[in-house]
Amino acid sequence: MNKTFVTILIISASLSCSLGGIDQPVAEEVKQAEETESKISDVDFPEDFDYETSAKFALDIQDNDTDAHYNVYLYHRDLLNPEQYAMANQEVKTANQKYGLDSINLLDEIFSGAAQNGVLQIRAAIPTYTNQIYVRRRVGKTYQGTFFRAEEGVLSLNTSAVGKGMNLTTSKTGHNTYLIAINGTAELNLIDPTTGETVLLDILPEGTNATTYSAEEQVIYALAQDRNFSILRKFDIAEGFWSFEGNAGSLEAQRMTKGPDAKSLYVSNGNRIRVLSKIDARLTGNFRIQGMPESQGGDMTMTPNGELFMATASGVYALKMNGNSFDATKINTEELPFEPTGIAMDEDGMLWISDSEVSASLIQLNPTTGEWNTAWNNLGFAITDLCYGDWSIDIDMTDTDGDGVADSNDEFPADPSLAYRRFIPSKNGWMTFMSEDLWPYLGDYDFNDTTMEYHYEYFLNAQNQLVKTNVLFRVVNDGAGMTNGFGLAMRNFASNQIAQVNGNRLFHNYINLASNGVEANQQDAVLILTDDHSRMGHKIKELSIEFTAPLDAAVYQNFEIDPFLIVNKQREREVHLPFKMPTALGDAQFAKDATSQDTEGNYKTENGLPWAMLLQGSVYVPREKVGIDSVFNYFQAWALSGGQVNQDWYLDMPGYINKDKIK
Repeated sequence: MNKTFVTILIISASLSCSLGGIDQPVAEEVKQAEETESKISDVDFPEDFDYETSAKFALDIQDNDTDAHYNVYLYHRDLLNPEQYAMANQEVKTANQKYGLDSINLLDEIFSGAAQNGVLQIRAAIPTYTNQIYVRRRVGKTYQGTFFRAEEGVLSLNTSAVGKGMNLTTSKTGHNTYLIAINGTAELNLIDPTTGETVLLDILPEGTNATTYSAEEQVIYALAQDRNFSILRKFDIAEGFWSFEGNAGSLEAQRMTKGPDAKSLYVSNGNRIRVLSKIDARLTGNFRIQGMPESQGGDMTMTPNGELFMATASGVYALKMNGNSFDATKINTEELPFEPTGIAMDEDGMLWISDSEVSASLIQLNPTTGEWNTAWNNLGFAITDLCYGDWSIDIDMTDTDGDGVADSNDEFPADPSLAYRRFIPSKNGWMTFMSEDLWPYLGDYDFNDTTMEYHYEYFLNAQNQLVKTNVLFRVVNDGAGMTNGFGLAMRNFASNQIAQVNGNRLFHNYINLASNGVEANQQDAVLILTDDHSRMGHKIKELSIEFTAPLDAAVYQNFEIDPFLIVNKQREREVHLPFKMPTALGDAQFAKDATSQDTEGNYKTENGLPWAMLLQGSVYVPREKVGIDSVFNYFQAWALSGGQVNQDWYLDMPGYINKDKIK
């Protein structure tokens, strides 16, 4: 099972922020806090701003098909401006690294499940920078998909309105063959060549410019750059996962198609064609192309009867083997309207050719006459590689565990108590809790003491009820001078609804647990992940929570789980997010004196700064005494606007972060 994490930065002020006593700050530490590079504490921020980085999303789906399975994703392509998106789809192996796209999950799952009694209600907290939600409906391997704007209020979806896309096994023309388009930002789209309709099926592990589809094997082969090596991977459509096939070394290729036999692939770059083993990515042949100007980019395709065609910047060519080389004959009679990036042949013997513009076009070329015509414009996505084939797969309705969910939809086909999963904030997402541990006194706002990652994974049964939860967490950076603990308060959720909590990391005696593993003497269920961050190391830990009875969606989808810091082994000294309440064991009036900056007891300073924030993503850690606004160029604009602008200020995007000021 793949594990996903949510990142929490538990950050106490810094080594310089440690306190000798709690009743009043040590003078030297206050002086050091004042010497921070930033004077952010002199800026007045909106007094009512809660520094929230997530927004509520609600979707009601009506679907009476008991075999329909839904996946709901955050869709982040809009984080890329057109220049970045186009650059990522250029055929250069460094494009993804150049624009930091590996830190952005373009399609990130938050939910999988099915309707109950014809209704599926989804409630989630999503990043405020997310503008689109993608909903995909699947019956076996029959797909439909639609996009939603991430807006306030309850959105509705009826089965008949699952738009932008097509039902892949009952298309308007009754066929099951499609153009398969892949690009450098890793989007996998299917295109109905007769209607121009499209559906986004998946986001691959990484963008690639050399792929081919094997209808016989029901797999996609992809050659992608991984550091300094080319890696051959295979995507099994029926199983829905990628496997590593082999390391092709320093091989570079922008073109790929079926090879001369069932165990090999043709790959090409410039005026060379090489034979690559499907089994271990070993090179077994090397041919020169004669009669074609040396050209980068493009694509190649092999027809069912063994004909080989190649599209490059100089045109479209038919290739015939001649001993140890291929002879190339140009077949297009007129210049193409663009530099081609993909080529595929359909069952009627027509060639389809694509470009890699932000919104790609397709032309159709007759290989006999060399004439071409424009088929579809403005598809809405770039294309760097094009394949063609039968995408239909027989629907297997086997239900091994008898829970009413077919194995093809059941993530736990051998366990009748489990069927689906949900992820918070998302399958590949990270949350970051950042805090200053000098509360209620003013810190230096470098937020660099402790960085902790965590992520929720919900396990649901066939009725979409929550059975258990795992919290995966780890300390990533430890720079605090005090001994701090970390907890999660489940607001308005009674401790006796939890059967057992396992995995607490406790090293001292200031935390008392009840017999079921929650903290004792609390009104709400409070989970203490650790009482000493400095003893945690950096390995991933797991906290498991089992409930006394499965929880309905109306309960768990409205969980309010508040993270908080416990400072220096003083149990009553909790640091919470702005306007949140302490637990029954915390004291919002702790150490209140003339120098206290939290005069209202709401975890905000007099000028509106928080002592803690929860961010929806992985975050860089500032260096000592380097204020957060000196590292993140758009933090101040975001905070001064009350969160209305620069909502992605903490992401690793061009121009956002001064990396010479991070740890």
